[in-house]
Amino acid sequence: MLRWHEGAETRLTPGSWGARIARYKSDAVSPIKDVEPNTRASYLANLAYWDPVLSKSLTSAMTFVEAKTIVRAMQEKGRSAHFIKAKFTMLRMVANYGKALRWPGIDDVCAVLGQLKLKSPKPRSSSPTFEQISAIVAAADAAGDAGFALGVLTQWHLSLRAMDVRVSDVALQGSRTAP
Repeated sequence: MLRWHEGAETRLTPGSWGARIARYKSDAVSPIKDVEPNTRASYLANLAYWDPVLSKSLTSAMTFVEAKTIVRAMQEKGRSAHFIKAKFTMLRMVANYGKALRWPGIDDVCAVLGQLKLKSPKPRSSSPTFEQISAIVAAADAAGDAGFALGVLTQWHLSLRAMDVRVSDVALQGSRTAP
């Protein structure tokens, strides 16, 4: 407490984005506590992006002009539509959490961020062929990694995301060849 009072520790201005983000990350009832660890890591990375940009500005000061200016600056720096959308989606999540907690002035911020139209990332235009998948599976089999081979085949045949395919080592004990 003394180091904070003397300015040695970073101070968060009440009502600032920095304070709101800190609360979103630390509250026991925050939605970030209910997600899987890999999702939480992604959220934390997106929140860390905003720290040097918005941490000292008040949430109530966020205007449509300011938000649009930030979007345009990101575009001018060559940021992808996926990058921009992910960052602003995270900002909206913090604002909506504040709305649920009835933070003063957050309704206007939610309205501003809700009016912000962001381009969606382009859908994937190509996918691996069966021959490419077969080569990966053959290499995994040659390396003795039956779990990886099974996961790749399952993912490809069922059109799943990689994160939806999990094979535990315990389930594969009988299928692995001895070294």
